[in-house]
Amino acid sequence: GENHLLHSSSVVRAVTYSADSITYDTFDAASTEVLRVNSQPRSVSAGGLDLPQRADVNAAGWTCDSATGVLKVRHDSATNVEVVLHAGV
Repeated sequence: GENHLLHSSSVVRAVTYSADSITYDTFDAASTEVLRVNSQPRSVSAGGLDLPQRADVNAAGWTCDSATGVLKVRHDSATNVEVVLHAGV
């Protein structure tokens, strides 16, 4: 039931977990990450800009499988990412 950053196509410089968010910094501005989350994201942003929810991550954006809690994030032009979660869900 905990949130975890599982994989990144870039080196992860730092990651911070709180009750309702995950923030992390990657070495490369273009990267794809896989996270396990305990609730559906309210928003995902890279470099302060909101990323769209998509059916797949063939372009910048994110997907979340609510049954498995697997969140995939792709960002193409920023090294800092913030995932804001629905707390307590």
